[in-house]
Amino acid sequence: MSSAPVPIKLATVVAFNPVTTIEKALFNFDLIGIQNFKLSGTVAVSVSDAFTYANYSANQSLISKDVYTSLTSGATNWTAEQLANINQITSDFHNFIALDFSPVINFTGASPSEIASQTNINISIIYRRDLKISGQSAGGADSNFKYSNSSSDIVLNLNGFGSSGLANDGTLDSSSFGFHTLMHEIGHSLGLAHPHSSIINGKAIVTADYGATINVGFDKLGFKIVTANDMNKEYFSIMSYDDVTPAGAPDTFSQTPMILDVIALQGAYGEGIGTTGSVNNTITPGGSGGVSAYRTYFDTGGLDSVNLQNYQSGAYMHMGTTISGASHLVGVSMSLADQKIMSAGGDPISLRWYYGEFENASGSEKADVIIGNSLDNSIFGAAGNDRLTGGAGNDSLDGGSGQDVAIFSSAFNQFKIQHNSSSGLWVISDTLGYEGTDTLNNIERIQFSDTNLAIDLDGNAGITAKILGAVFGKNSVNNKSYVGIGLNYLDAGWTYDNLAGLALDASGAKTNDQIVNLLWTNIFGVAPTVSQKSPYIKMLTDGVTSGALAHLAADTSMNATNINLIGLVQNGIEYLPFN
Repeated sequence: MSSAPVPIKLATVVAFNPVTTIEKALFNFDLIGIQNFKLSGTVAVSVSDAFTYANYSANQSLISKDVYTSLTSGATNWTAEQLANINQITSDFHNFIALDFSPVINFTGASPSEIASQTNINISIIYRRDLKISGQSAGGADSNFKYSNSSSDIVLNLNGFGSSGLANDGTLDSSSFGFHTLMHEIGHSLGLAHPHSSIINGKAIVTADYGATINVGFDKLGFKIVTANDMNKEYFSIMSYDDVTPAGAPDTFSQTPMILDVIALQGAYGEGIGTTGSVNNTITPGGSGGVSAYRTYFDTGGLDSVNLQNYQSGAYMHMGTTISGASHLVGVSMSLADQKIMSAGGDPISLRWYYGEFENASGSEKADVIIGNSLDNSIFGAAGNDRLTGGAGNDSLDGGSGQDVAIFSSAFNQFKIQHNSSSGLWVISDTLGYEGTDTLNNIERIQFSDTNLAIDLDGNAGITAKILGAVFGKNSVNNKSYVGIGLNYLDAGWTYDNLAGLALDASGAKTNDQIVNLLWTNIFGVAPTVSQKSPYIKMLTDGVTSGALAHLAADTSMNATNINLIGLVQNGIEYLPFN
């Protein structure tokens, strides 16, 4: 043996009676007649050699037929890398739940049964081409592996880690299927069952208890949840067999227990120390190459921020909603492309879960959709055309650069709207209190449930209003459809002159005389005399475009007075989006 056991009091297997829907979904061994269980005490984790066929043949009543290796020798020669990766997995579980694990003890040279009384979860690696599994746990009972004290032991099958047989990656590195398998099997050893009761013709038959999770609230995060199969996904639980493989890319696997696992395990074991601790933290999913793989973050306190900069094509984030049976808010992030896939019922590949109270978020350099939670959030859109929702709480929404929209779920008349002309900030107060009082900065548009408000009167909204006043008259600024059309073209990159020319074409003014008459009348309220309009007709004759002339008219102080531009600056201008 390579090392002596750590002197600890071993954990014991005790009964656990799940209560909530999520607990019942995953602590579900009673479905197959096994008492639901959990471990109590410090969990001793070890590795050993594997049983050989010779061991099994000589002791068939004491060794299961599924736990021996087909190789001549059961020696594993565990490496420092493998041991470190096992410690990483148990450390991840410890961060989520109030359960301690020992550092892995290396019992190289001993068989699993020889050291079973000194450890709780012993891990051995076999090679079996006849077994269609990548791993298995004894699942809380000695009867499964047969030898005494084997109730939480795990056997990994190297052949099940891929298609390369003995050349499969057995390092248990986080990028490998072996890592994913071991985390799944540890879940079993801690009491978690599969979401399915059986697999028939390659299709998982989801248990009724797990199927009940369709009603706990994940649809509020944007998931399309219709049937139990919509919840039987790797990104909801590592206990699922529904492994999501990105198209045209290597499988990156779940890097931690997933959200249902965390909620269920905390119901049994209590809360761990958190993945971020209780101080102020900033989480930045992914790296410079983007965001791949699934991961859950668990926050236990402090003011915490999420930086979405590595979602390089744009991010979607819901900062948290209530889920039935969960003690904390549940939030999610993914790429904006993944969000569209998710809302259509497909599988995202860049998903990250946020369990706990996350207060702040900042976006990527592209268009983002960020939805706040019930706390007082600070949300920064950064670059791109962002859509920001504060939700409940008193929120700060800063769009950064781009054409940014602040979204409120209630009707326009439910809010008190104030604009501070010196600071440029807008304060939107829900008079009924549901959505709090939000402060907006660098926001161009506001969307209510029944209308939209453009507040960039120093930008495209102001240009639209001035063109409407000059070409269609001062009352046209109240035409929401006209305003929406103008905003649509300017936001798409049209110039002031281009839009003014289009407006003149729409007005029916075709000749130079008609154009000048129209603009003059709308600006001054009376038709021009021959001498008054003569110089402007000459300008058009000499090559000034009709759009440029309308631009000049729209920018006059009299037009600003006519359309009450000062009032629009304070109150915004309503519009209907034009498609």
